Amino acid sequence: MIDITTNQEDKDKFILGVALKDNENKYVIKYASGRSEDCDFTVSSLNQVLSLMEEQYLEYRDDYIKKILKENKTATIKQLIEAIMAILGIYLSASMPLPNLLKILIICVLLVSSIYYQKEQNEKIDYNRYAAGVILSADEFLKMKDNFKIRIVDPNTGLEEDWYLLTLSDIQAIIEPKLVGKIAMSITPDMKEEEEYNTTEILQRRMKLR
Repeated sequence: MIDITTNQEDKDKFILGVALKDNENKYVIKYASGRSEDCDFTVSSLNQVLSLMEEQYLEYRDDYIKKILKENKTATIKQLIEAIMAILGIYLSASMPLPNLLKILIICVLLVSSIYYQKEQNEKIDYNRYAAGVILSADEFLKMKDNFKIRIVDPNTGLEEDWYLLTLSDIQAIIEPKLVGKIAMSITPDMKEEEEYNTTEILQRRMKLR
């Protein structure tokens, strides 16, 4: 998941993702502040963290969308104003009774400054578009969450638990919302059965419980 907090103080509790540790019976929780936390692994406890991620996502989603829409609007207006000012500056510089070398120097400075400023605003707009794509993919995932659910045996407890082939922890890898639906619909019962067996075996080996 990407960081969708709007306040600095919320970053230390907002979960970006979880990852199993190799050859250890633990998993790592990664937070938006950069902090990480090691936790003892069970499928049940991991699912609780993933459920908390979903709750946090729904809590921050609307405010974050408002924020990026406002930022993109502001950035577009700034680009337009800056472009007008740059053109005006170049025109005035060319019209002033100055030595040609000085005119060229001023115009070059204005052009370089304008290009840098426009690039900076474009990067902000591009990232916000990427973020909006992640948000839409997350929305699509939550609507089709059960399509990604399989049942596995927890190597810690021997009990059957839900396991998800896709979660919000790695949703940022799918920025095309329609792709989430296509993947969900392509998962057949036979594929789920195979993944149930494979995932159980992988967890047993990774956790070195057997």
